[in-house]
Amino acid sequence: MGCPVEIPFGKRKALGYALDLLETKPKSIGKTKSIFSFLHTLPFFNAKNLKFYQWIAHYYRTPLGIILKTALPAFKNYKPLKENKNIYVLESPYSLQQEQKTAFDSIVTYVEQQRFVPILLHGVTGSGKTEVYLQLIQKALDHHQSALLLVPEISLTPQMECKLLSRFGDKLTVYHSRLSQRQRYWNWRKMQLQQPHVVLGTRSSLFSPLENIGIIIVDEEHDSSFKQETGLLY
Repeated sequence: MGCPVEIPFGKRKALGYALDLLETKPKSIGKTKSIFSFLHTLPFFNAKNLKFYQWIAHYYRTPLGIILKTALPAFKNYKPLKENKNIYVLESPYSLQQEQKTAFDSIVTYVEQQRFVPILLHGVTGSGKTEVYLQLIQKALDHHQSALLLVPEISLTPQMECKLLSRFGDKLTVYHSRLSQRQRYWNWRKMQLQQPHVVLGTRSSLFSPLENIGIIIVDEEHDSSFKQETGLLY
């Protein structure tokens, strides 16, 4: 499941993904054609990811093929990126002020109990929300859970990336549409192979192949940039 395949589609070849393997062909299916080849033995997604994609397809009344095209990085036989040799000097968490601690304490219980609860953290710019985010993410990692932090605009990722790198080092991956196709591909593979993980990105990083997500943070969630206006309207 989840492996990219090359298939006959009319008179041309097309890219597809293997979703299931059947021992016998159902009677309801007519004539079939053979797959030309499996393009990669490492799948792009698993059964849990597929269930999520199918839910999106049903909820937004959009063909599953469009969901997969939107969610997955472009596939090619990209050469591996050079290994990052950076050595990170990780910062310790800052002491929380009273209002920050109150917010942290009211949220962290749900992370520890692995319960999904939507929570609105309201505060003006400079009120210290980011430090609360960072400590909640650390708590998720402590419980072997991954974390996803969404920002509305790609231009906002560098500043947040610096803060996250200073705390989580190479556990962080940035994922958004301005990365090269090669970089997106290898970042996707990194997220699959290194768990738990911290992902920073825009709305498209919602499709990241994370397992056991402990917290999803939507920073500036009121921003209209979180809503896709063309194609898949998620």
